[in-house]
Amino acid sequence: MDTDRTNCYDCIILGAGLSGLYAGYLLLQHGHTVCVLEARAHVGGRVATWHAPTANQHAELGPEFIDSNHIRLLRLAHIFDLPMTTRPDFWGITPHKPYSKSAHHALRQFWKQVSMLAQQLPHREAPWHAPEPLRQLDYVSWCDWAHQHPLWQAGEPLFRRYTRNLEAAEPEHLSIFSVIAQESFYGEGVEHGIYRIESGTEQLPYALAEAIRQQGGQIRLNAVVEAVHQSETGVQALYRIWEETDTEAGDPGILSLWVGGEPARRWAGWDANQRIERCLQVLETMYPDCRSQLISAVSYAWSTDPFAQHAYIYHTPGYLTQALPTLRQPEGRLHFAGDYLSLFVGYMEGALESAERAVHALRTRYNSPNGSTHTR
Repeated sequence: MDTDRTNCYDCIILGAGLSGLYAGYLLLQHGHTVCVLEARAHVGGRVATWHAPTANQHAELGPEFIDSNHIRLLRLAHIFDLPMTTRPDFWGITPHKPYSKSAHHALRQFWKQVSMLAQQLPHREAPWHAPEPLRQLDYVSWCDWAHQHPLWQAGEPLFRRYTRNLEAAEPEHLSIFSVIAQESFYGEGVEHGIYRIESGTEQLPYALAEAIRQQGGQIRLNAVVEAVHQSETGVQALYRIWEETDTEAGDPGILSLWVGGEPARRWAGWDANQRIERCLQVLETMYPDCRSQLISAVSYAWSTDPFAQHAYIYHTPGYLTQALPTLRQPEGRLHFAGDYLSLFVGYMEGALESAERAVHALRTRYNSPNGSTHTR
């Protein structure tokens, strides 16, 4: 990166995902100069929409659903005039054998006890301040907790279905305290408003990027940051530049399939054609003639993306009480944002909420644009 004054800004943002774009949008509204550096050739990060090449239809490769309490996202959709649709069937279809009555009873008992524990959290937005007995549950997995109560033997099939579908994780890897904290944080009724952005979730980062450019902010694509140096006077980001090559796909129905937990780790080791073939094999159990009707297909493993390295975030044992409070703290002049720093974990709202918090912390620290230190 050049070191002349034309490359000096009040704030440099690394990554044009939803958090980075929203942070830049807010900072520009407060009068700061902003430059967003993105390693990919496009904005949006894990917010990505696939357009079918032979039809005017699309499907989501990343986040899709918006709950009724995602107030930041719903407000931005209104500001940028992005039409919304509702989708009542959140779960989709999972091929499985019928579950036993004992499995459903175990699941009901599980949520009854989780709900009772959730009511004991004094600060729903800061679960790490919970009483010590509850904090200790952060070191217990869903699986171990269910064994202790005892619900695991009967409820395992439904427990696994839930964690793989909603958390993209296995019950052995998910903190039971995270489940309790999410139950307290979300409350009841949010599932009654399941929304989607009608023209694709990518329209939101596109709109934010355009708003940043219109306000005089800079977005530089294909900018792989190789080093960040900070001192008492500022921060310097060094990145590579090469020629940008943007490709746009064109535009009857699209079926979306996703895999979470241990199966996702296995599938990530296959190439895209192998994953598509496995999906077709699964679909053929429900739609025997589906292979002959296939027009095109795409498969994306986010864990193999060098800049994402993961898809959905989930809270492993110890994360909420130890890692999260630490990760929310700035490192010198560097402030961090992303859905992994929010209790809206795995949702676009989490990216927005964490960006909002980072911008507030930054402005509190440096007061105003006139008091800001230029960085390069």
